[in-house]
Amino acid sequence: MQGSASHELNLFIEVVRKIGNHETIKAALFENSNWAKILEYAKQHKVFPILYSYLKGFISIDARQDWDDAFYKHKSSINDQLEVLEEVVGILSKHPNIPFLAMKGITLSKLIYEDIYMRNSNDIDLLFRECDLNKVFDILSDHGYFSVVGDPYPYGLEEGKALRLPYPIFKQNDHHEYGEMWKKKSTGFIAVELQRYIHSTIKDLNIIDRILEYNQLIQLKKNAYPTFDLSHTLMILCENAYFDLTYSRRPITLRHYLDIALFIKKFKTSLDWESITSLVNDYGIGFVMIQSLNYVNEFFGNIVAKDTINSFMPKNTINKWRHSLFEMLYLSHQEFKKEFMYNKISYFQNKEDLPEITPHKDLTAYKDLNSYLQSTLSTDKFDLNIRYLIINKDEEINFYIYFENIALQYFHDNPFLIAFLNSNEEDERLILSLDMGWDRENNKLWGKWNDGEQSKEWEIPVIEIDDHKVIKVVLPLSKINNSLVNDKIYFKYSIWVKQIYNIHHFYDVGIWENYTDFVDRCSIIRLS
Repeated sequence: MQGSASHELNLFIEVVRKIGNHETIKAALFENSNWAKILEYAKQHKVFPILYSYLKGFISIDARQDWDDAFYKHKSSINDQLEVLEEVVGILSKHPNIPFLAMKGITLSKLIYEDIYMRNSNDIDLLFRECDLNKVFDILSDHGYFSVVGDPYPYGLEEGKALRLPYPIFKQNDHHEYGEMWKKKSTGFIAVELQRYIHSTIKDLNIIDRILEYNQLIQLKKNAYPTFDLSHTLMILCENAYFDLTYSRRPITLRHYLDIALFIKKFKTSLDWESITSLVNDYGIGFVMIQSLNYVNEFFGNIVAKDTINSFMPKNTINKWRHSLFEMLYLSHQEFKKEFMYNKISYFQNKEDLPEITPHKDLTAYKDLNSYLQSTLSTDKFDLNIRYLIINKDEEINFYIYFENIALQYFHDNPFLIAFLNSNEEDERLILSLDMGWDRENNKLWGKWNDGEQSKEWEIPVIEIDDHKVIKVVLPLSKINNSLVNDKIYFKYSIWVKQIYNIHHFYDVGIWENYTDFVDRCSIIRLS
């Protein structure tokens, strides 16, 4: 892979390694180099600001303006973010009973690089106790910050329609962000993200409460404000690297590993690895540290002792990457998507203790409602009680479903789904689904495949059994062939609940893009 890579990619990787290892960079490296391509790689890997600071004396005259313009734009955005951060911190300082920690962005730039302009950042991230977030929203609302739904992007402000809301709106019901609040500045709207979890890695509110107690103060211009202590900063850096690679479906981003390497070197004498190991194992995130620190060692050399990495528990990471970090740097976007799908498929193939269902062979079994299985789908408004039976008929699977506590008309604004894990390594979609909704005008239930193809709606039959309206869903095996793994189909019921405007939340599958959440909550249909 490396042999076929461009000179500029090899050069870019060498420069990042030199920065991480505090090695001298010489002008001779850049002879006959395409500076536009190096700029492209720097932005892709989110290390443009620090590369600009190291390389600005070497940039060719014909490319210099593009690099200067990019840094001016970056610096202007950081200045606006700093103004918002300082204002928000000043507001929250008047409420000492509401603990919070500043995360990512400007804070890490100051901590690691002693310069607020050295890291790419697009917004302000603050971590709170979940119980305080309603108060925080009200406090910031009183100072001109607001929540919004928009079109085409539902959770932010872009050109088009936008509607301000008097309350926060989740991106998903169990998303790590409680909501975003916005304010207009010279470079555009700046978002303040109110966080309640550490992505989906740490969602235990008791652990979040503990983490908020481990803090240190960092000084910017006007205010000193709290951020994570050194031990937890390292954990958060490793978690960001882990989460981004595991779930984003984007090729690997070197910024994460450069941050970790430089942070460890800067605070080498201050980091208490025994304490870090104890906390990591207590939080149950050893697999995060193992993957991220091994990649740092692979790329920058042995920065962290192998014995230290081996002390983290648990060791069973969900990832089954076929390539090393260095190899992944040379994968095309399409090649990485295949690697991502392979990793996902490996996870659910090795998942144990999922409930298994053996379909009925008797084609009349659906008439006996007492033989139906039970499932509960929890939403923010109520628990949807589902009764269902599955029949294996030749080359198709038949689902017979009825709902104990709602009428089918509820699905007009809130479609019901049978979602299937996609096991096709050549296909980047994580989940395929059959969507169903109620047509009020024609008084019928419609179905439609949500599998990336232009499938048409069709009517779902509704039959009466013992005064219950039972829907019959016929699924040709050819349609769900990509969900078959060793004669097993991984599926989950879900509902797409309309919240407001163009905002819908999926229940009960976890974060829709987070395949581990989905797998952990799904069931298996065993065909043989």
